[in-house]
Amino acid sequence: MGGVRRTSFRGRSFITRDGSLETWLALVADALVRRDGPAWWRAMARDFGEQAVIVFDGLLETRLDDHASNEPRRQALYDLFAELRAELTAGRLEPGAARCRIIEPASDEAVLRVADAILYLLDVPAEAELPVGISP
Repeated sequence: MGGVRRTSFRGRSFITRDGSLETWLALVADALVRRDGPAWWRAMARDFGEQAVIVFDGLLETRLDDHASNEPRRQALYDLFAELRAELTAGRLEPGAARCRIIEPASDEAVLRVADAILYLLDVPAEAELPVGISP
């Protein structure tokens, strides 16, 4: 949990602590397991669940470019992540099996920062000006 990770999508990225990203991926994986959705959601739930419990620095990877490989998927991920962020903010996001396997989950505040950064990456047009902390 002590490392840092660059999370990228379409050539843009942000850097965060592994623990914050692990906890967000676990929350997403747990939420996807509880929802009906397309087959690619189940594959992403497995992938995020596995990534969330990797404990070796340098191996954690979101693969957002793979999971949001076309516009409908990008929009579906944006909508899902925005919904999960709102649930976390309201205290309605229940931890599931993936989050329970994380030895030291990050605080909700740290996870919300990751959610905000990922939502920004998924929503920003390619030609937009980047805020401080988000790099091309």
